[in-house]
Amino acid sequence: MKIAFLSDGIYPFVVGGMQKHSFCLAKELVILGNEVDLFHSINFGKNIPSSNFVNNLFFKGKYEFKNIYCINFPKSFYFPGHYLYNSYKYSSWILNILEKQSEKYDVIYSQGFTAWKLLLNNNKIKSKIFVNFHGFEMYQYAPNLKTKVEQLLYRPIVKSICEKSDFVFSFGGKISHIIKSIGINSSKIINCFNGISPFWIIKKNNFLTNEPLRFLFIGRNEKRKGYKELCNALSEVNGTSLEFHFVGEIPVNQRLSIYNHSLIYHGLIKEDSKKIKIFDQCDVLICPSFSEGMPTVILEAMSRGMVIVASNVGAVDAMVSEKNGILMNGNSKSEIVKAIYKILAKNKHEIKLLKNCSIELVKSNFTWKKIGEDLNKKLLKM
Repeated sequence: MKIAFLSDGIYPFVVGGMQKHSFCLAKELVILGNEVDLFHSINFGKNIPSSNFVNNLFFKGKYEFKNIYCINFPKSFYFPGHYLYNSYKYSSWILNILEKQSEKYDVIYSQGFTAWKLLLNNNKIKSKIFVNFHGFEMYQYAPNLKTKVEQLLYRPIVKSICEKSDFVFSFGGKISHIIKSIGINSSKIINCFNGISPFWIIKKNNFLTNEPLRFLFIGRNEKRKGYKELCNALSEVNGTSLEFHFVGEIPVNQRLSIYNHSLIYHGLIKEDSKKIKIFDQCDVLICPSFSEGMPTVILEAMSRGMVIVASNVGAVDAMVSEKNGILMNGNSKSEIVKAIYKILAKNKHEIKLLKNCSIELVKSNFTWKKIGEDLNKKLLKM
């Protein structure tokens, strides 16, 4: 297939979940034999990488994108909706290039708002257009008024893009319900999971199980991630001493200090090798989020043989069940406390079974090779 892969950025030039997703998925589509043109941007003011540099970063000389197009992502002064304004300008740049192509693409794969202008001019380019808004966060929980206003600005545009596209990607679970709720017919929805690279996956039974168990939270101190609710819950856990690790940007004045628990704050960690060391020290990942898409951090923890405790939001139920942890109905203080006690009540053999199940689920369903192959088959059928 001839594919135009539209992204607002690729890892490591731009850091973020969607950017890492773009890097991994675009790479797999090339390896599977497709002819892929990559469209991406880097942050304003940064030097644009050469095509040779990008190809070497992705493929080490074994494969390559047919064409690579890159600019600095547009920048403007701050105003409500400035990101949408700049995204529209970026999508206009993409359309300008697409209109000059002599060959027709079989598939145009669009991350976020990248196909916005294209879909307004779809009479000129007759290719199947697939859009992916990942977690559809603009339709999920808003932690404050500012976020709520931003969501209200985003919603009509996201709805329009989804309506005008040929197909819309979903991580499954509650994400599919969101897409249907905005009026998108189920026949247009394609399930395509998030994935993880194979080097993350530890061998079964090759993990350490601590006694007592060690817990881990990864995220910022923001309402959406449930950090405050987790802190309140830890203050209520009595009768046992917990070792609890925190990874992420959490200011010193917002860190917990509870005399009967050992609380370890690692700060922000970006390197995969350092994250793996912390995952391997711990047993249970807790994600008490108010809203999510399909969090990579859960896949990373599962791949290292961790038990998962998470709130049932986004597509989390595609990864977490009673087979490898606890899927919480909410993220209230009482719900988190109940989940912690339930995990602590399990014996070492039960914990081992949960950990091995996490590893098997990742190997069977969530490697990028598997995701790429499944997507490639679906695109060929469309």
